[in-house]
Amino acid sequence: MKKALLLSILMLPCLLFSQSKVDSLQILADGLNGYRVMEVPGTAQELHAKATKWIKYNFKTPDEVIKSSVDGELLRCEMYYPLGITFRQGNDVVGINYRQTLEMLFKDGRIKYTILYYTISNGAIEYYTKGTALNMSFYNMKGKPRKRAAVELQSSNVKMNAIYQDLRTFITQKNETKW
Repeated sequence: MKKALLLSILMLPCLLFSQSKVDSLQILADGLNGYRVMEVPGTAQELHAKATKWIKYNFKTPDEVIKSSVDGELLRCEMYYPLGITFRQGNDVVGINYRQTLEMLFKDGRIKYTILYYTISNGAIEYYTKGTALNMSFYNMKGKPRKRAAVELQSSNVKMNAIYQDLRTFITQKNETKW
């Protein structure tokens, strides 16, 4: 009985902090809502090569973006988009910087897409996902979105899913161009 109780107490943090598969990535009060799994045709090596090619097409310095790579298994990269999100605020167009650390795990026919770390900054304030030690969260202590972060929060959720969709489109399309 004591062993079962001890085991359940030890496993509780694992259950509380585990992520789950979701249909759309979102920033919630307790962090990102999970990970996505892409069902795409191809072997793990082919998918890894296509994801690496996508990074090389989309970033000026892909060697600095890719932080670690294990052929056919893992690709971890840190993406930075200066003024990557823009929106209207009154008569002004506001641009905010966007950074994410992304991890992709590859298996035959599948890619597990997980955002490990995510920040945006609008110059004066840097917002972050829970679990980091930066200036402020998108959410207040009661779990409600902060008023001045509402637009950034919505734009960030759109940006996260747009990057996912761009990668998915790149991997699934035939890269044949006619000149």
